[in-house]
Amino acid sequence: MRYPFSICTILLLFPTLIVFSQNEFSISNINSELLKTAHLIIRDNEHTWTVYSKNKAKEELKSVFTILNKDKLKYAQPTIYYDDFSNIKDLSLKIYDANGHLIKKHKGKDFADFSLSEGSSIESGRLKVIDIENNEIPFTFELSYTREHSGLLAIPTWHPVPGTKVGVEKSSLILKTPKNYKFKFKEENIQSEDQTENENRIKKWTVENIQPIKWEYFSAGWDEDLPKVKIAPEEFKIGGYAGSTKSWNEFGNWNKKLLEDTQKLGSNDIKIVE
Repeated sequence: MRYPFSICTILLLFPTLIVFSQNEFSISNINSELLKTAHLIIRDNEHTWTVYSKNKAKEELKSVFTILNKDKLKYAQPTIYYDDFSNIKDLSLKIYDANGHLIKKHKGKDFADFSLSEGSSIESGRLKVIDIENNEIPFTFELSYTREHSGLLAIPTWHPVPGTKVGVEKSSLILKTPKNYKFKFKEENIQSEDQTENENRIKKWTVENIQPIKWEYFSAGWDEDLPKVKIAPEEFKIGGYAGSTKSWNEFGNWNKKLLEDTQKLGSNDIKIVE
C-alpha cells in the first residue's frame, strides 16, 4: 500500500505544527485594527452556565487576556469568589510571552486563599487570588476554572467589554437550562442565539471584533451603547430556603424567612443574660 506522504515528510512537518500550536497566542495574531488604540485585548472569553435545578448549577470560565499596557495590569490579578454554597474546581492559569510561548503554569494550590469574614461567623465568603508576576509587557494569560453552585440567586451581569481601551476579539455568554426552567433576562444592544439540545434549552450571546472605547470628558457613559445581559431565575433555593423573583413582595418574603428566629435567644444564652 502506498501513502501520499512519506514518513520523512510527516516528521519534517511535525515540528512546524508544534510551533504553530504554541504560537496561538502570539501578539502578531491579533487584528491590527484592535491593536492601534487598545491597552488590553480579550482574545477569547467564554462563560458557560449550566443550570440543572432550582438549587444546582455549574459555571465554567475559559478566558484569554493580552496585557499591552501597564495601566491594565489590574486585570492580571485573577480573583475568584466562593462560599458555603459554591466550590471551585480545575483552577488553572497559564502565562505566555509576546510570541505566544508558554512561560509559566499555575494550578489551584498556587492561588492565595483569603477569608472575607475577618473573624465573623456571618460571612462565609472566601477569595482565591493570584498576582501574575511578569515584568515583560506585552504578555498573555489564560485562565480557566469550574465553579459549582448549590443554589443560584442570579447570574452576574455580563459585560463583554469591561472597560475603556479594551479591544475584544471574541467573548460569549452561554446559558443551558432544562426546557421547563423559567428565568428572566434583559438584553441590551445584543440578541441571543437560541437552540435546543435533547431536553435542554440553550441561549448564547456572542460579540466579536469590538474596537476599544476611548472615554471623553462630558460624554455620556462610555458603555451605554455596548452589549450587556442580565439574568435571574424566577425560582431558586439556597441553603434549604426556597424563594422567587417574580415580584418584590415574593423576594421580600424570602428575605424575611432568612431572618426568622435570628432574634431569639437560646436557653443557654438566656441564663447568661439573667
